[in-house]
Amino acid sequence: MKLMKHYGLKFQKIKNLLNKNNPIIVEIEAHSCEDTLRFSETFLNAYIHCFEPDERNISTFDKIVYDERVTLYQTALSNKNGTARFYKSFTNNTSVKVPDKYDFISYDDYQSKCLHNSGSSSIKKGYRNCLSEEYYVQTIRFDD
Repeated sequence: MKLMKHYGLKFQKIKNLLNKNNPIIVEIEAHSCEDTLRFSETFLNAYIHCFEPDERNISTFDKIVYDERVTLYQTALSNKNGTARFYKSFTNNTSVKVPDKYDFISYDDYQSKCLHNSGSSSIKKGYRNCLSEEYYVQTIRFDD
């Protein structure tokens, strides 16, 4: 897996902007953990707090991220604490391979979990292609 691919310059710019090796990073909607891994590679002494409510992405995250500096909160950030319906987005994927960006996810997982375009999932209704199952997630206010 070539984690940085064409993202190396972007993450180096973030590191230069922060001008420190040990930031506390909050990643909202960690998705499939690709940026989590890039942050942990860029900042060797960082603490990374990731929020991700989608069980499909949590499953991927749990298989890939083994770093004591990373904490995953299986919740959605919202304007209130409680629960909310979550709309799991997807797009039919007819490709015979996982997109290069997600080469760390197995093809079987990518297809069976309907991960194609799962990053558009939200507690806000609006995306046109969502799985039909009703799915609810915990929500928390960031300031809590």
